[in-house]
Order: sequence, then C-alpha cells, then structure tokens
Amino acid sequence: MNDITRSENQSAYTPERRAFHEAGHVVLHRCFGDLAEIRFADILFDKETKRGGQVVLSPYPGEPSGFVGLILGTLGGRAAEFLFYRDGDYRGCVDDIDEAGKLYLRLTRALRIESPEESLRRFLEACLETASEILDSRWSCVEKVASALLLKEKIERPEIIELTVDCHPDEYIHYARTLFDMLIPPE
Repeated sequence: MNDITRSENQSAYTPERRAFHEAGHVVLHRCFGDLAEIRFADILFDKETKRGGQVVLSPYPGEPSGFVGLILGTLGGRAAEFLFYRDGDYRGCVDDIDEAGKLYLRLTRALRIESPEESLRRFLEACLETASEILDSRWSCVEKVASALLLKEKIERPEIIELTVDCHPDEYIHYARTLFDMLIPPE
C-alpha cells in the first residue's frame, strides 16, 4: 500500500482527494457514535450526477442533540481536505455545506430557536474548526479509510468498523455538547 503523506499542492478531485474527503466523513461519523449507521463508503465517480464518492447512511430518527454529531460528520470531507491539502480548493464540498445547513435548520426548528443567517454561519464555522481538530487527532484512521477506498473504491460497514476501531465516541461527546450549547440562548 502507498505511504500517503499530506501535501500542499495536489490537483483537485483526483481519486486520492475523493478518498480523503470520504474518509473524513466516515471517521467523524464513527467518532460521534455512528448515529445514522454508515452502510458503505465509496469513491466511484457517477457520470450521471457528476459526483465522485459518497458515504451512505441509514436514516437518523434520534434526538435533536444528535444532529450536532451528524453536522460534524457531514463537514468531515471539507475538514479532511483542509488538513490534507491546504490548497483552498473546496469545490467538492458545496453539497456538504448545504446539507450541514439543512441539518442545522432542522435542529433549530426542533428546538424552536430563531436562527438568523449569521448564527448559521458562526455555527458552521465552529463545527468546521471542531471537525478539523478531531480529524487531526485521529488522522491515522483517516489514512486507513482513505487507503482502503483507494484500493477497493468501495468499503462496506464491517470493514469501516474495523478501520475506525480507534474512534471512541466517549472521547468526543463533549465537543458535541459544547456546540449544542452554542445554540441555546442565554437566559
């Protein structure tokens, strides 16, 4: 297997970039307890949708507080690209940012919180910073998942669990609580 090292100048959206992007999602979802169970991840390019790679999750019917973990997982691709490439080219992350925004709006509606646009921006920035910090602390897991994706192009749940065995939700739950508390207005 290739020894993958962080680089500063890679061309955008190669299979390697897609692998690190999807690995970021996988690792963060696993760090937050796999709330919406990961079914599989791949880096296959879909010519019809012109999208490369995906992490497929089961529906999440849980509590609103779990949405913070889902938002962090959704931003995992963007955070992984930032940590690995640091090139500022995040074109492949637009859908993830939109999805994180939708999750935020669902969460604020469930909590009956007014959510002006500025609040959304600040919350997503805080989530991206947190996602980057967590991925940096579990970079070896990101590399394992990315390497498996590059080798096989698609990995299923059992292999994902094996590759991310070092992602312990108990270590990261305080991050979700801190971000969740940002949403609750002071009394």
